[in-house]
Amino acid sequence: MQKTDNTYSSGISNNSNEKALVIEAYYNVTPPSVPNGFIPIGKKPPTLSGTGSTGEIVTLYRGDAVIGSTVVDQNGQWKLEINAALSIDNTLITARTASQVSQGVNILDLTAGVPVAIDFAREGTVDGNNNGLQTSNARTYDTRPIFGGRAGAGQIVTLQAGDILLGSVQADANGIWSFEITTDLPGGLNHVTAHTAIQESNPYNITILVPESIPVTISHAHDNVGYQQNLTNGSGKTDDTRPTFIGQAGAGEIVTLYAGDILLGSVRADASGSWSLESATELTSGTHIVTASTSSQSSSPFRITVEAPADVPVNISYAYDNVGAQQQYIYNQSNVKTDDTRPTFYGSAGAGQLVTLYAGETVLGSVRANASGQWNLEITTELMTGTQNVIARTETQVSSPFRITVETAADVPVTIIQAYDNVGTAQYLNNGSGKTDDTRPTFSGTAGAGQLVTLFAGDTVLGSVRANASGRWSLEITAELASGTHAVIARAGTQASSPFHITVEAAADVPVTIIQAYDN
Repeated sequence: MQKTDNTYSSGISNNSNEKALVIEAYYNVTPPSVPNGFIPIGKKPPTLSGTGSTGEIVTLYRGDAVIGSTVVDQNGQWKLEINAALSIDNTLITARTASQVSQGVNILDLTAGVPVAIDFAREGTVDGNNNGLQTSNARTYDTRPIFGGRAGAGQIVTLQAGDILLGSVQADANGIWSFEITTDLPGGLNHVTAHTAIQESNPYNITILVPESIPVTISHAHDNVGYQQNLTNGSGKTDDTRPTFIGQAGAGEIVTLYAGDILLGSVRADASGSWSLESATELTSGTHIVTASTSSQSSSPFRITVEAPADVPVNISYAYDNVGAQQQYIYNQSNVKTDDTRPTFYGSAGAGQLVTLYAGETVLGSVRANASGQWNLEITTELMTGTQNVIARTETQVSSPFRITVETAADVPVTIIQAYDNVGTAQYLNNGSGKTDDTRPTFSGTAGAGQLVTLFAGDTVLGSVRANASGRWSLEITAELASGTHAVIARAGTQASSPFHITVEAAADVPVTIIQAYDN
């Protein structure tokens, strides 16, 4: 038998004048090394062809069974597509005419040499989610998972776990196979292998979880009161007296929670072993050690600190002045003064707690803390002028005093800082310094924001002006000052400045003198 390109041929002639009867086997893909005398069979049966004497009928036999016939064409060629299934055995195929019999050829099953592999396993019936376990070293509660993989087309694939036969399936025309095993896998680690006639896969490691042997754990707690948060073991505080605990256990196991000897409640773990439980018993304020138990397992202690809203301290963080030009934040015991008699106070308390502010025995107003424990209040009662200690109260808590100094515009002292002479030689004059020839100088100073400032020289009104938002004022007087020294006073509401002494020497009152003569 000789190989030519993608053909294998075998033939013999009984008559030297006749063209030799030859069988050629064509196939779809180039196979691995094929021994002489074999026809390689791939995914499809081969098309057999060959040579013979023109016009002769060629009949193919498998042993004594006819598998097809055809006629040799004028070129001495024949071809026959085999539609019959060819079993893998030692029975030879021969081509026969009236006067010739070809050499026999056997069948070589190429697919038997294709490696077999387990590509995945997935859960079939435990929770109905068909969860893909995908790769080796998977863990599942399903004792009969679905396995899948690759093999030669049409090959019978058998799965085993050690000596345990798990079931068999035939690979499809593309070599793909999958099936749900028919024998339960035992609990623990299993090494599953797939087998064909001459191939064996690498082990696929899968661990079957036994619910009662799975450790029970508490992973975290969820606070869903006020500011919602997740708490890990020993972290932070919660104002939720009935937090929700979350963890893992064996699938279907009853999980019971305790805080010491106090039963908090029970719940059944779902098919994946997850559980969550909102405590049915309120936890008192303080630190608690919570444990979870199943029929055969106990968790590590989970430490959680509860601080009920009524036990959360109340405090005043700062106040805000939103009156006048100088709007500002004011902190406890700062030297900053405010002209806002009804500032807004900010602070914290237990979530939902009613916070009331006091200045001494005077109630300044009330507000309820929000879900995060934050509160703010623009007081409804005015603070008196001066320094006061404001405190915040809840039903069970009292804040430290918050010291704040109120100074309204009417309480701000009025001052004269300087005068400006803009007649002759311009100059600034401080209190009691120099002389001016300006009978209507401009005075400037400070007062409460928006206050009306009036200047007097004795009983004479020199003019009025209103201080700006920053408390600054400036006034060119409308009444002339006579020559001489004057004590000018500024008044604003109940406030009066210190006297501002200024000496006026009008141009007409300045003595005339002859200083020198010049001889030119």
